[in-house]
Amino acid sequence: MMIAILFSATQWAVAQDQKKTKDVKEPKKAAVGNVVTAKAVHQPIPVPLKNGDFESPMSKGNKWAGWSLPEGGDFKVITDAHGGKQAIHIGVPYPYLIQEIDTSSLKGKFFEVSFYAKGTGTLGCWSHDKTGWTLQGYGELQLYPEGYVKYVLRDKNPISADKMELFFGKTYDCCLDDVSVAVWDKLPEPGPHETGNYDVNKNVPLPPQYFTGNGEIPEGMVNIAPYASIRTTPFVPGANRIVDGYMGSAATTWCHMVEFSFDKPQTVSSVRIGLPAKEIFIFADKDGNGKYIPLAIDTESWSFGYWGRPSWPWYHKEFSPPVKVRSIRFYNVGHEVQILSAKSDAAALVEANKEKMPDIPEMASGAAVATPEAARDDQILVGFTIEPWMFNSQSEIDKDDNPKRPLKDWDGWKKLIADYKDMKANFILLFPPQTCIEPPKDAPRKGTYPSAVLWPSKAWYRSCQKNILAEICASAHENGIKVFPVFRDYALNEGATVSELNKEMFDSGVDAIPMSHDEQMFSIGGIGQKQEVKPGMSPAEKNRVEDNNRRLADEVAKFDKLNQLITEEAKKLPEPERSIKMFNSVLNYPTKQSDDSFRRLVLLRYDAFGDAIAKNAAATRAVKPDVPTFSAFTCTEELKSSRIEHFSENDVVGFKAGIDMVGGTSGYFTINDKLGWPKASYYTQVYRACTPKRQSMHTMNLAWGYGFFGDPKKNPLCEDVYPPVAYIGNTLAAVFNKAVALDFWRYKPMEEVPLGKESISEAFHMTDTASAWGAKNASIPKDVLFLRSRASEDWWGLRVDNDKNEKDKSIADKGVDQAQWLGNLLIRNAFPFELYWQDQPQAYEPVIDKFKVIVLSLPYSVSDAELKVLEKAASANIPIIAVGARGETDGFGDKRTVPALDALIKAGKIQVFDKDIQHDGNFRSTENEFVSLLDKNIGHEKRSLMLKRYGDKDVQAAMLEIKPDEKLVLLVNWSMSEATVDLGMNLPAGKDYKLLYRDRKGTSEMSIGGKTSLKEADLRQFRVKMKNGDVGILRIFR
Repeated sequence: MMIAILFSATQWAVAQDQKKTKDVKEPKKAAVGNVVTAKAVHQPIPVPLKNGDFESPMSKGNKWAGWSLPEGGDFKVITDAHGGKQAIHIGVPYPYLIQEIDTSSLKGKFFEVSFYAKGTGTLGCWSHDKTGWTLQGYGELQLYPEGYVKYVLRDKNPISADKMELFFGKTYDCCLDDVSVAVWDKLPEPGPHETGNYDVNKNVPLPPQYFTGNGEIPEGMVNIAPYASIRTTPFVPGANRIVDGYMGSAATTWCHMVEFSFDKPQTVSSVRIGLPAKEIFIFADKDGNGKYIPLAIDTESWSFGYWGRPSWPWYHKEFSPPVKVRSIRFYNVGHEVQILSAKSDAAALVEANKEKMPDIPEMASGAAVATPEAARDDQILVGFTIEPWMFNSQSEIDKDDNPKRPLKDWDGWKKLIADYKDMKANFILLFPPQTCIEPPKDAPRKGTYPSAVLWPSKAWYRSCQKNILAEICASAHENGIKVFPVFRDYALNEGATVSELNKEMFDSGVDAIPMSHDEQMFSIGGIGQKQEVKPGMSPAEKNRVEDNNRRLADEVAKFDKLNQLITEEAKKLPEPERSIKMFNSVLNYPTKQSDDSFRRLVLLRYDAFGDAIAKNAAATRAVKPDVPTFSAFTCTEELKSSRIEHFSENDVVGFKAGIDMVGGTSGYFTINDKLGWPKASYYTQVYRACTPKRQSMHTMNLAWGYGFFGDPKKNPLCEDVYPPVAYIGNTLAAVFNKAVALDFWRYKPMEEVPLGKESISEAFHMTDTASAWGAKNASIPKDVLFLRSRASEDWWGLRVDNDKNEKDKSIADKGVDQAQWLGNLLIRNAFPFELYWQDQPQAYEPVIDKFKVIVLSLPYSVSDAELKVLEKAASANIPIIAVGARGETDGFGDKRTVPALDALIKAGKIQVFDKDIQHDGNFRSTENEFVSLLDKNIGHEKRSLMLKRYGDKDVQAAMLEIKPDEKLVLLVNWSMSEATVDLGMNLPAGKDYKLLYRDRKGTSEMSIGGKTSLKEADLRQFRVKMKNGDVGILRIFR
């Protein structure tokens, strides 16, 4: 965390030219990073900088009067300048704009750079000397398109080198002007400040534009923001979380702009932002003509964080008189937005949005009944990531890697077993199966985790002399617990193989074998250039350098062997010599190209990694044919169009190696991340699609803000972003989307998070009830087949990234954004669905005719094999909906003469939904239109499950089918307030049904409209009222 390292200031420029983008009058004072005011005791001393105003004529080549313009960059002279006649525009993130500065006479002073910039997205600015990167700007400086902003960055460390280099980059669209540098003899002393952490000065009063609380609406006012059409840049699904009235569910932290638009002009009295960003920029379009004017500018705002705060801070701006607006844009935003109007001014808008609630029977609770317990074979696996230090390995094993006493006598292990029994946990993800003891300083060491493995090993470079792993497995099995081991990295003896290591673990009693180390896809990224071991380095520093060089050598070797892995089919294609040379020269990430040789090389890299894992799997199964296999990858979902830079995608590996279970992280931080509460459901589906056996693992998380930083009382707001429903709802949502193994990272510091421990215990007990009712072997009703195309996402993103005329590079993420939008919509509206990768037609061809409708999230690339399967579905009259593409390229990304889906579209077999999802996806009208399209194609009366949410409350409903006349329905109230929904389901007629409901307290019989014996018609539509934080499992059976 970089707190008090970066000092940044923003000011709007003074000049205003009607022919240029409007600038706003510069305020008298400017916020400096976390600083609210600064005592101007000292003054900066200017340092000469060549061509800082960019007024010199642009020269040919890669130099421009002091600036280096590396080959491959996109640097253009523009006349839209802040000062003078011209500025520079930077159009690609890399390479960087660079100038070297002589600092030989400035040692001991403090470096400062200031500049004016505008654009979309973010900009990186930093400097470098012999000690490394000094200014920590990186890509975090927010740009604003409406006007030039002044930025000031200062380094807290004194200059120590003779020369420094100043860098600008990591942007797709930045106008840069009037760069200047200076030094300080002594940095100005900060005034009262907020760091957002424990050293916050609670005694400093907030300025008048702030207040604290939960955003309670003032008397006589109404928040009209929920009635607006909301657009975010970049696109974030579920933007209703920005206005749901709950601070913990924010989506805006992932956006740099949020726009609220109304059908008619609205009278606005004030605006509020919960947990505001450190600069406030609000613009309004008053007439709907697309021209935005400043509504509120505040560069004196504070830098807030919620860790360590007793209550939520809010920024508010009142307008006197009130202003009429059609649209409002907030830049940088915060956690929650309110747009307040007087009730009299908003009366027509409120009336137009009133929902009518029909008079239908309500579900009610009856007599309590005994909660069943699942038999061991019926249990879904739930537990924790366990690192051996958590059961005292570091004190129970000596420095020579010998245990001091048997495992059964270890106090830490005995407590773990007791906790597991109490919580109904039955799964250990042993990460890593090592002692967690740093080897002696004179001992050889390998890898980033150099400790010994927990058994005598011939494969690992260092090991215990007794088989502690066998003791772990024997004790775990005795208590009904299964053990899956996974490494952080491999440190094998010369000539040893991973399959030999796997055999040793299997012989020790583990229940499944890992086919890769944890987060192995990311092992390709993060490797720098070759480093040098220098005199005076500490053992830890030396180990890091050696590890970097070892991994680097491994990657170079992989590239060198790449041609050997080309399949016979690929050998017939154009030889990608130029691209391979490019890969070898860059070593870290490739410069992405759009030509066919690069795209084929991407596929070859996917195949190469898949082949390596497949060899491991084959060698392991040669020893034990039926051994269960798994891979604990990190999901590359968050990388969006940058996925191919991180080497591989899960489905390629899962299918090539035939891995049984594929898993990774989700729900890993808080409920206020990009996908919000649907994340656990969606990621479970993504992982299931990555393996032929469709078995998903799932790693979730404890609230870090508690356990890693002390007493929960110091961090009371962490409960808002990780409330009990997050633990329970995420666990059960994964179960209802067919996860086979779930774990929380990690078992410790659970003791310091009492709320987390209690909530996880509730989650595991409720999972046991679902298991007792048949959830393990149940299926998801086949209403919607969701086909997601990795090739489309990759090749579309490459095309956009290489289109120099396209300024808005966020559209490169169209494929991932549309997939997340579709998943979010299906989950929010309770459509039972199964996700398959479109790229694996052999997986969904056998079942495609069992679904009621097929949705293609972005069929930009469609291979011939995929097209044949879709034609088969079309001939069976299964409705198909294509979102935003028509098969413009084939599976290799080569443009087709005629789009692949064209004939089926013309024949009426495929319907195209052509809305701009990145722009309109969060509009209520867009969601309603697509839901209506699904209803029309499925037939509303044929839907397995139906959900009507009142007040746009976030309530989740999901279904599992035990058999046609026996179902389980999950209900989760994520709204953090009372909620009312109408629920309905489609069941066989002529039978009497009963209901049982398992909530967080126990199990009860249920009635609808006073009846406990129900016909299928009684279950077609009934009302459910839920309290704050309610989670329940409804069993419908005969």
